[in-house]
Amino acid sequence: MNKFYAPSGFLFLFFILAAFNGQATAVSSAGKRIDVGIAVAKKEQTITFKAIPNQVYGTKLTISATASSGLPVTFKVISGPVSIEGNVLRVTGTGEVSIAAVQAGNDVYNPCMVERKFKALRKKIKVAVVPVTKTYGDKDPEFTVTVTPALVEGDAFTGALERAPGEHVGRYLISAGTLDIKDCYDVDCQTDYLEILKKTIEVKANPLSKAFGTADPALTYTFSPALVGTDAFEGQLSRTPGELRGLYPILQNTLALSSNYTLVFNAAMFEVIKPIQPLAMLKANNIITPNGDGKNDFLVFDDIENYPANELKIFDHTSRVIYVKKSYDNSFDGKLSGERLTEGSYYYIMDFGPGKLKLKGFFNVIHDRR
Repeated sequence: MNKFYAPSGFLFLFFILAAFNGQATAVSSAGKRIDVGIAVAKKEQTITFKAIPNQVYGTKLTISATASSGLPVTFKVISGPVSIEGNVLRVTGTGEVSIAAVQAGNDVYNPCMVERKFKALRKKIKVAVVPVTKTYGDKDPEFTVTVTPALVEGDAFTGALERAPGEHVGRYLISAGTLDIKDCYDVDCQTDYLEILKKTIEVKANPLSKAFGTADPALTYTFSPALVGTDAFEGQLSRTPGELRGLYPILQNTLALSSNYTLVFNAAMFEVIKPIQPLAMLKANNIITPNGDGKNDFLVFDDIENYPANELKIFDHTSRVIYVKKSYDNSFDGKLSGERLTEGSYYYIMDFGPGKLKLKGFFNVIHDRR
């Protein structure tokens, strides 16, 4: 039985029939049933939430906590560069961080909150310049870096790498230059080099000739690819000495380029040739002894190869034409259809074309009588 005081100050007697969650049903001494409120103390609860060690920028961490009441626990950011979605914590910067595990309570349990603090630290990365090469005279290639471990998604470098000035063959340091990243990283930058390599130039000597007894022409050459800018060759070619008829190698001699080039030289031949005889001075042998001993076996005109547009006609003692050949090449051997000509004198006419001199003469065919 509980006592309740009426507003008029009179005392009534009530009997509590039932009570739940701070509400009760009572019966007065007069037998009347009423609902009344009663003060019921809520229970305390605790939250188990482990300490969080220091975290690195960009880390994603699954966190968990439990309440002794069995009620669900949520998380919130009190301060610092982090974000929380559900139970996933993401470090978005650097500095001091404070978060809390919260249970809001209900009709039976009081609210409860546990705070945890930790530091968000810079992410350590190694930035390595990628070494590159180029050929002398070419444009610089793009300068790049490798990053280990990778940047946090969405982050990027600003600025650019720089290299030491210079365009001659050699190595040039590539440094960080103006390359920069947000202040959430500890950067270890490793430099490297741009290497400028020699440009290869191929030089080909031009084959030349001269007539015996005349002065040498200027020795010339071609080359590829083109030289860079105003660069030029120094020195000159030469040839192996000699003035007799024959071939003489054309040599690189002092021809050279600067140390920015590799010169590949291709030699050629310089030929000293017998002078071309004037038509009036051409001669032929006047005896043919077709015995195969290598002497006077053929009718030979000196330097006939210099006059290919010719025609030879041979006549017997009756003025009958017995042999005709255009572009005669010193091949007449004193035979017709495989049969030797009769010994005796024969007449020839060497025609060099309209308006030009015609050579005329005699030769004798003599057989070996041994």
